[in-house]
Amino acid sequence: MEWLSCIFHQAHPNSSIGHITRYSPSNQSGTWNRHLLRTPVWLYEMFQEDSKVYLAKPLHVGGDLIEPWCQTRSVIQKNMMGLLTKLYFDEETQALKKNFKAYTKPGNHRDLLSFIKQLRFTHKVEDMSVEDLLEILPERFDRWNPIRS
Repeated sequence: MEWLSCIFHQAHPNSSIGHITRYSPSNQSGTWNRHLLRTPVWLYEMFQEDSKVYLAKPLHVGGDLIEPWCQTRSVIQKNMMGLLTKLYFDEETQALKKNFKAYTKPGNHRDLLSFIKQLRFTHKVEDMSVEDLLEILPERFDRWNPIRS
């Protein structure tokens, strides 16, 4: 992985792709979820095609979606991947839906993560299907929810 990281970084000599530590697996700073090469490879290895919601951006672009969701290991589940895909991924364009990350608006992916963390106190979320999760979402997610939009 180290040699792959170096080759990728050297192939993009401009500074827009960031510092080598964002790619180097020897980075021991505790920010594995922000690693621009290792994290996408790890997610793809675990979820294959279902990881497309996380991998919808170019490799050198950090993701506001990947970082918060990968910080909480308990939500790195197949059903959570499916929920994110149903809500925020456009199958037709094979890209994230427009305005999916409106930071301050209810129903964004950070709001969803907060809701899921709260839901874990009363439900065994890891055993719920994507459809069950879509049904239980509050109205603030209706803009994105395919069963209510």
